[in-house]
Amino acid sequence: TERARHCLLLEGVDDQRIQVVEPGIDVDRFAAGSAPPGGDHLIVSPGRLVWEKGHYDVIRALATVEANARLLIVGAGPERDRLLRYADDLGLGDRVEIRPVPYDEMPSVFAGASCVVLASLPTRTWEEQFGLVLAEALAAGAPVLASSSGAIPEVLDGSGAPLFTPGDWLGLARLLEA
Repeated sequence: TERARHCLLLEGVDDQRIQVVEPGIDVDRFAAGSAPPGGDHLIVSPGRLVWEKGHYDVIRALATVEANARLLIVGAGPERDRLLRYADDLGLGDRVEIRPVPYDEMPSVFAGASCVVLASLPTRTWEEQFGLVLAEALAAGAPVLASSSGAIPEVLDGSGAPLFTPGDWLGLARLLEA
């Protein structure tokens, strides 16, 4: 991304050695996803089950949303059990599901989403580098909400997708309500 290029320049890398190559996706594959019939609003939060992916913020936001909405966190990782306990603590155990989904099924997951959320949080040593799931969700026609962590604003530029400040789960809740 351009953001990564700027970081490399800051670290003294010669500009001639840097080339920005944005990853691509099979747009037709994601556009061909089919949504399951009707039901509640489904918020999809894809990403590794680690703190910096912001899944805790999505659960907090869901707790304040008035609408009848469910959350599907797609991924695997060390925070799974803690995320499920947290959802239970907030009274959302029956509205939050966490499971890995095979890549072949992701077009349909995105197509069935009322909203796809990438709530990435920067750490001292990491920030979102691209967010490929954003491009995939947009190709599937899913509305997207994302934090402004790292290169996310660059990826979503021109898409009309609203951004929120990383960690601002109340701002995310307002966007989900809208």
